[in-house]
Amino acid sequence: AQACSRGGASAGVARAARGAVDLADSDSVRSFAAAAAADGAALDVLLLNAAEGFPGARRENAKGQDSRLASNHLGHVLLAELLRPSLELACKQPAKARDGVAPRVVFVSSGLARSSDLEAFRRDPHQVLAKKYDATKAYRLSKACMALYAREMRTAWSCGGVECAAVSPGFVPATALGREGPWLGRLAMQCILGGAVGRTLLPFVRSIDEGADALLRAATQPLPKEAAFLRAPVAGGPLEPYRGKLGDALDDEGLRQEVWAWSLREAGVR
Repeated sequence: AQACSRGGASAGVARAARGAVDLADSDSVRSFAAAAAADGAALDVLLLNAAEGFPGARRENAKGQDSRLASNHLGHVLLAELLRPSLELACKQPAKARDGVAPRVVFVSSGLARSSDLEAFRRDPHQVLAKKYDATKAYRLSKACMALYAREMRTAWSCGGVECAAVSPGFVPATALGREGPWLGRLAMQCILGGAVGRTLLPFVRSIDEGADALLRAATQPLPKEAAFLRAPVAGGPLEPYRGKLGDALDDEGLRQEVWAWSLREAGVR
């Protein structure tokens, strides 16, 4: 948050407001969205970054949904849909006032989405039938659904002028993503992997500032055409489309539309 605040100031962000929201609770999301849109102001960027990490126990929200899938994806879907009018209002402003950059929704995904079990989305997305809950599997699936949803959103929202993308900021061990893990594991992640050793051995490791830089680029600079899942292969470098297994899935129109419809239904939008 501090890194994004510093970057936001340098990027010319005019104002910011704070509020609390539980993304696993649809009532909380609706209240937050109503408060955010109450002044009728246009919204230039919606950056959706909250995530419940791993390891950890299974938790359910009031609807019986897996809390990781709800917090990491479904809550974002609902919030984006509720704030869509504010984003489309920004599209009506002169391009010069926006430095020529279109209003947009940026989902913070993860490279782990590439190794997700996409068939699990069809079989048992909330792991209701699973004998043993797998928090890592849930996290991967939530980030894959986010990337697929963002790809379909680019088409569905294009008529209103709003752009959409999912971005992987890289592996940022210094965050609290593994906050529910054993203390020794948390120490190793933040102090070793997050330090010089980790960054030397693992080229995809990023500092908090480097991860924030990738997100700010996605929020404030023109997005690559026809690309919905992006990353910065080099810290501080330009954003490029993700390739490989998930990239192929993003080209599967049937799967994208299936994830899109399921996400809207599960989020309570329709």
